[in-house]
Amino acid sequence: MEIKLPQFAFVALIGTSGSGKTHFATQHFAASEIISEAQFIAATGDDGSDEQWHAETLALFYKAIDIRLQHRLSTVVDATLLSPQERSALHRLARKHHVRLAAIVMDTPVEECIARNAMRPGSPDRQRIRMQHQSLQQSVNYLKEEGFRPNYSVSLADAEIQILRYPAQSDRRSISGPFDIIGDVHGCLTELLELLAKLGYVWSEVTDAQRSPRLSHPKGRRLIFVGDLCDRGPDSPGVLRLVMDAVSQGLAFCVPGNHDDKLMRKLNGNKVQLKHGLETTMAQLEGADPAFLEEIRSFIDGLSAHLEFDEGKLVVAHAGLKLSMHGRQSGEIHSFCLYGETTGETDEFGLPVRQNWAADYDGKALVVYGHTPIPEPSWQNNTVNIDTGCVFGGELTALRYPERSTVAVPAKMIWCKPSRPIHWAGQNKVASVVDHSISMQHTHPKVMVTTRDHYHLNLEELPFVNLAAHLAHRGVHSRWLIYGAPSYGPPTVSTQPGLLEHPAQAFDYYRKKGMTLIAARPIVHGTTVTIVLCRNLEVAASRFSLSDQGIGEIYTRSGRPFFDDPSTTQALLNQMAQALETADCWSQFKTDWICLEAVVAPLSYKAPQFGPSVHAEVAAVGEHALSVAQAKLEAATKRGLHLKEATQYLTAHKEALQRFSKAYQQAAKGSGLDADWHLQQILAVEGQVLLGASQELQQVILESLATALGNQFLASPLLLADFDRESSLRDIVAWWETANANGGAGIIVGPMQMNFEGKDDILQPWIKVRCPEYLRLLYGPTYDFPSKLQALRERNLKHKRETVVRSYSLAREALLGFVEGREFDAVYQCAFTCLGLELAVTDPRF
Repeated sequence: MEIKLPQFAFVALIGTSGSGKTHFATQHFAASEIISEAQFIAATGDDGSDEQWHAETLALFYKAIDIRLQHRLSTVVDATLLSPQERSALHRLARKHHVRLAAIVMDTPVEECIARNAMRPGSPDRQRIRMQHQSLQQSVNYLKEEGFRPNYSVSLADAEIQILRYPAQSDRRSISGPFDIIGDVHGCLTELLELLAKLGYVWSEVTDAQRSPRLSHPKGRRLIFVGDLCDRGPDSPGVLRLVMDAVSQGLAFCVPGNHDDKLMRKLNGNKVQLKHGLETTMAQLEGADPAFLEEIRSFIDGLSAHLEFDEGKLVVAHAGLKLSMHGRQSGEIHSFCLYGETTGETDEFGLPVRQNWAADYDGKALVVYGHTPIPEPSWQNNTVNIDTGCVFGGELTALRYPERSTVAVPAKMIWCKPSRPIHWAGQNKVASVVDHSISMQHTHPKVMVTTRDHYHLNLEELPFVNLAAHLAHRGVHSRWLIYGAPSYGPPTVSTQPGLLEHPAQAFDYYRKKGMTLIAARPIVHGTTVTIVLCRNLEVAASRFSLSDQGIGEIYTRSGRPFFDDPSTTQALLNQMAQALETADCWSQFKTDWICLEAVVAPLSYKAPQFGPSVHAEVAAVGEHALSVAQAKLEAATKRGLHLKEATQYLTAHKEALQRFSKAYQQAAKGSGLDADWHLQQILAVEGQVLLGASQELQQVILESLATALGNQFLASPLLLADFDRESSLRDIVAWWETANANGGAGIIVGPMQMNFEGKDDILQPWIKVRCPEYLRLLYGPTYDFPSKLQALRERNLKHKRETVVRSYSLAREALLGFVEGREFDAVYQCAFTCLGLELAVTDPRF
């Protein structure tokens, strides 16, 4: 017997107690795939009569299923599931995660089930088993109606049962390209042939008049079409012939567009209105060979709504696709791929206003789509719309992958008058275009940025296109962006037993660089922000050329506003400006604007995923897994097996998880409504850049600002040390050890003052020395096990250190340029490149 399941499978094993579900699961599925209700009950308590305990156990059981499905992991549910009510929770999870739910029913005779249960203490009695079996018989005929696709009935007596796993229709992850992805063609055959020639494709004529030329590419490139091959244009049949032939050759891939789907439904005989261009296509197909019409219908019907390529790094869908839908199948996903989402509103042209799903996309896969015509390709959060409205007189565009460059040809004419101009002023409601004065001349890959610290950086090294799109839509106004906050560099790894980092290595670095005085500050669990604050609106207009953006901005290391609501930002900034006015700080510092860096704590204030509730889920899942393993070890030990090493291994893991749990709780504590603003350093004021200035001067200013701003603002503590005074170094080490004991993140160590004169390179401005328990949160509960610790010690930290130094040079150059009154482009290029360098770091945990 063959049971066919997708590679990403969600399976319910249904059967009475003693029917052999668990045995069947262990025989045919990986242990990691099986989620057993009985094991959860056994692992979490002893008294099954406690209803509250039972409800909590079931909640954890379904949460484990939820987590696996969320991460696209096959899941086999081992439970009785005899009633529709018991199965309804699984159906809800299947709908939530867009996965089909299959059923495998254990068809075991009731007497056999009774006999098996009689051998197991605590099992249901004979009458209970009969009731379960009767319930199963009543359910089995209705599984299909409930939504199980597919469902099988099996018996342990079956001689051979094979589980066959097949890839999803959308799964082309083994195919890596290179590709040329072509936007909406809409019957523009002449432009398509011209674009193919420009891309380097060649073709040879064939004798069959009903077939298109045979295509190939000398460098092995292949085509992907984003759909809407037909309607509105002059030769939809010709485009369909070409694409179908290329797909049949293996030269091309295609996803359907909403116009293609509508044509298929018309050819199926459905009642479809002949409008929006379908009337043009049907007129062009009039008198066509019925075999050709059937070929079109079958071709479109066989297309997957979206496709994944290159190990999941590339996704193509006609109208785009949210991250949670990648590689999954459901009616909702199919509809989204064809039409996207709408707000329910209509614009001034009577057309639906589309939801800008790309604005919230944060996936690693590049999503390429079309559907909504725009003047030029629009990048946003690692997505790109390449429908440039050829049929409406625009261009036909191809995206080259993996190069991420575009090639386009202009339309020969306006083949169809659009209902809404593709240069419509309200287009940004659909797909954002670059604004805030961010132009490609600032972010072009050939731009060279040079700092006075002798650094020359080519933007070709950076993900500049994605970053520009990110800042254009989600970033602060670019004229506030006068500083890109660099991160801190890691120290040389510690050789002390059980430690990855220790202050001694930071001391050694600065001692070898000739420093005599160093400083240390604590690392704060929180979000690093840059605060740009003007004395009033007149200063914002005169100094930053902004008359309608308030008196300043607060933004994160990614260039995004810290607060989602601009009014919240302005309310806090106005409060700060007034406090500084009252304390006479503006006059004291001889400035009308100030730029400073702070850390907003706790981390959960802006990142709820670090809150205690998440910790509880993480800890519960981990403790459950270890408890199950421990129970099995104890049972095996009672049978006489010698498992001392395995028991020790498990005990060590449990202790590591407990330390992880404690560290998580300490990192997430203090998650109240209010936040503390820890002032780290003052960066610049009018006429002076203070980045890198004496730490003693910094501390005086920070404490003065904190006093003026009130209790919510705190000056970051400072500890100074002299290499000629060993006791001062021991004080810093003791500070670091105390931070570890109290759940702190660690300390940063840096020179008392940066010296830029006559230097061919820059010192590491700050070195972060993280506490052992904080490192446990970053690298996992068992990071300090000898083998894992050794692997971490062997990491190559050179790239991260170089990035920090270059970022610091760029950040200082941006501030110097602004203070000196250089043109906006020069300031923005440096800040932009600093952000790009930080985003390009391969492992942010360094």
